[in-house]
Amino acid sequence: MGFKRVINVVETHDGEPMRVVTGGVGHIPGDSVYEMEEYLRTQDDSLRKFLLREPRGYPPMCCNIIVPPKHPDAAAGFIIMEQTEYPMMSGGNVISVATVLLETGMIEMKEPYTEFQLEAPAGLIGIKAKCSM
Repeated sequence: MGFKRVINVVETHDGEPMRVVTGGVGHIPGDSVYEMEEYLRTQDDSLRKFLLREPRGYPPMCCNIIVPPKHPDAAAGFIIMEQTEYPMMSGGNVISVATVLLETGMIEMKEPYTEFQLEAPAGLIGIKAKCSM
């Protein structure tokens, strides 16, 4: 059996089920995370449907794609996808993305707190995460 596509995801839960894509998406055009989100929303909605519709997803699930940041102050960017839309920002999704970045080592943890910024379609979000290794 062969695979046409491999997408790496980490499943989390912060009041609702979350999926964070850490690799396998490829290049998304845009000069900002907002433009990248708009490209997916208006030009290629297939990834959202692939990750969130059955048999891989279900109605309450949210999905986030970690993307390279476009803002120089951001450690990472992310795009939020839900069943019917692409929200500009969401607290639960921010928590899930920050947790996955830290727990997978994509961003280095520092005790007692790790501080960094994420770039969402809505702009920069400051993170201060309490960390214990």
